Amino acid sequence: MFPHHQKWHLASVSAFLRRLPRYGGAGETKHPVRLKRAFGLIEMIVLVSVMGWVTSFSAFRAYTTTQWADYRMTMQEVAGLLRTMPSHAWAQQQPVSLLIDQAQHAFRIAIKHPAPQDYDVVERTIWLPEGLRISEAPDVITALPAGALSTGDILIIAPAYSRLFRLTTTARGVVQLDEESIL
Repeated sequence: MFPHHQKWHLASVSAFLRRLPRYGGAGETKHPVRLKRAFGLIEMIVLVSVMGWVTSFSAFRAYTTTQWADYRMTMQEVAGLLRTMPSHAWAQQQPVSLLIDQAQHAFRIAIKHPAPQDYDVVERTIWLPEGLRISEAPDVITALPAGALSTGDILIIAPAYSRLFRLTTTARGVVQLDEESIL
C-alpha cells in the first residue's frame, strides 16, 4: 500500500471524531459512541442478585407447597382407612382395630384373632410425615362386624403451618376430616 492512503485514512477518522458533539465535565466521555453499552458491572451484579433472590423464593415456596400437599394426602389416607374399617370388619367377621401410637406417630390396622391364638395381626401401618404430630387421640378405635365404629377425636398438628387436622368418628361409622387454624 501507498503511505499516503494510510495518512488519508487517519485524517478522515480524526475529522470524523472532531465533528461529533462533545460533552464537557470531568469524568464524562467525549463521544456518544462510548455511551452505548449493554450493562455495566453494577447493573449486572444487581440483576444477578435479584434473579437469585427470586429463584430461591420460588424454590422455597414450591417445597412448602409440596410438603403441605403431602400432609393433606396422608390425612386423607388415614381418614380413608377409618372409613373402610367397618366393611373390613364385616368381611373378616371379627373386630378390626386402628392402633394409634402417639410416640411413634403411626397408625396400625390390626385384626385380633380369637382364642386360643389371641393375638393381633398388623395388616398395615401409616407413618406420619416429619412435621406432623399426634396431639390427642384414643389408643384404639375399633370397628365391629355389625358396622359400628367406636367414637373419638384424633387431633394432629402441623406446627410449621399453624394448622390442626381433626378426625372425628361416630358410632354409625361416619368419619369426618376437618382442617383448622391453631392461631
